Amino acid sequence: MGKYARRLRLLVETSRPQFYFVPVYFYVSAFVILGSEITLPVAVQAVSLSFPLTLFINGVNDIYDTEADALDDLRKEGETVDDRFDDVSTLRLYLAVAAGVVLAASLPFGVQNTVFAGAMLFVGYVYSAPPLRLKERPPLDSLSNGVIAVALAFLLGVTTFADPAEVALWTYAKVVVLTLGIAAAHAYYAAVDYAPDKEAGLDTVATRYGRRTCVVSALVVVVLSYFVFAPELGVYFEVIVVYIVALLVYALRDPEPERMHRAAKLIYPGFIVAVLLFIAFDAEPVRVSLEALGIEFAVGGYGQ
Repeated sequence: MGKYARRLRLLVETSRPQFYFVPVYFYVSAFVILGSEITLPVAVQAVSLSFPLTLFINGVNDIYDTEADALDDLRKEGETVDDRFDDVSTLRLYLAVAAGVVLAASLPFGVQNTVFAGAMLFVGYVYSAPPLRLKERPPLDSLSNGVIAVALAFLLGVTTFADPAEVALWTYAKVVVLTLGIAAAHAYYAAVDYAPDKEAGLDTVATRYGRRTCVVSALVVVVLSYFVFAPELGVYFEVIVVYIVALLVYALRDPEPERMHRAAKLIYPGFIVAVLLFIAFDAEPVRVSLEALGIEFAVGGYGQ
């Protein structure tokens, strides 16, 4: 593998591709909910919230978490950022470029949008970097993840075409529930990393409150989301809630890292199955989402 191909692979691995869709999804949801069109500058900003944003946040995290990563058996050979990059200053340069891309993508939409983009980068940085280092100030470690991925991503979408004050309070209530959902998911993954974090002396939501508490918090938020969203999304949402609850109960019975990791790996496929069910059975939320994205499917009545 050539030098540049290897470097690109390392950057992609550092960015955690499995998380690309989360801020993008909640950014786009602002357009779906408020009925605005997705233009080229909007599409560019959406892309900036995938690889560039996650590279910046996770790259900073890796720089300051070398000791914990070396002790993590779930990472390949306890690989750290020092193992992957010949010079950490090179990674810092890439992170600066990534942050610049996120900020540049906000410029067409005015000051408010740029402020929210800067806030995403700021919270992502202080999550891992001293002196604030939110990831060792539980429960701020989990809440900050929810704020970045949901609340700020949604506000970023809103400020491309509207004033946040014009959005209904009930919509913001839903955003708060979803923010708590991502926070609970972070707490769950913190429980998966309990052993290496504890050995490295990190004060996380899991090492302070315990693995079982993290799983219970995730269960509470899933049940709360059911009462908020089920009346609008119907039976298919109910199916995915039951699926996730079953996985969380499985993990709760014996919250050991490997067992929790197995359950976590099954949640994402469940999300994909739920989306396919929505498409196949004419679920209104997905129809609206697809139309907002300019996509038509000749499935279940779409594309006619």
